[in-house]
Amino acid sequence: MRVVLDTNVILSAFLWQKELKPIYLAVKAAAIIPCFNQQTWGELQRTLGYGKLKKQLAAVGLAPDDLLQLIASRSYFTITERGRNVIPDDPSDNDVLACARSARALRIISGDQHLLRLKEFYGIPILRPKDFIQQLSLG
Repeated sequence: MRVVLDTNVILSAFLWQKELKPIYLAVKAAAIIPCFNQQTWGELQRTLGYGKLKKQLAAVGLAPDDLLQLIASRSYFTITERGRNVIPDDPSDNDVLACARSARALRIISGDQHLLRLKEFYGIPILRPKDFIQQLSLG
């Protein structure tokens, strides 16, 4: 199942796991396939370069490039134009929407209130991580 995982969901699932560990395990088992476009992949790359994540990366025994390689090997990449301005308050959220539509994702998983307020985009449900985990019985 193709899904778009917001950057914060990916970081929580892969670096801290805890309640999002089922998402991490589902990606590793190819039960879900994260989708990215140039913009969302670039955001993940930039975020992994932040100094505040170095300690957590070290705690899980990964360098940023190792984590990117792991995620990329299990992901679907699509090319999109810059997203329509559906969410003017947070332009990067528009890239998430464009990615989901282009990749024909079945879900968008996010904790971002701008996205969650939409509830769906072109028929693609937008869910909180815990709701996604419950819905798919991943947990």
